[in-house]
Amino acid sequence: MKRRDRNSCISCLHLLSTAAKEFGVPKFTADAMDVITDPEVDAVWICSPSQYHADQIKACAASGKHVFCEKPIATDLAETVEAINACNEAGVKLMIGLQRRFDPNFLRVRKAIESKEVGDTIIVSFMSNFHLRNERCIISS
Repeated sequence: MKRRDRNSCISCLHLLSTAAKEFGVPKFTADAMDVITDPEVDAVWICSPSQYHADQIKACAASGKHVFCEKPIATDLAETVEAINACNEAGVKLMIGLQRRFDPNFLRVRKAIESKEVGDTIIVSFMSNFHLRNERCIISS
């Protein structure tokens, strides 16, 4: 990862230290690899900028760590496949965070599709605008 200027790093570490003390966190780091390679860590939550996801997922797999990664897995298809394969080969679980996965509206649509309430479904298209809280769903059957 590229680091910002030295003053920004010092400021960031100061904030980490302060937060760690406030919340009783005994260990903290500004380096993702410290977490990924820590033998006391069983799983890693990746919420770094997207361009780092694939390398961090592969590093987790190499270290035997299960992974929860915010989407996307990677910024291109080849890296995505490599990251998934690394987890499969290492026998670690990889889950991608999709913020709407457990949304009640999405679950209701899923139930309607699975129960054939809407007939034979060909396409489901969701439109969502978080800021306006305006959602609609089009189901074609």
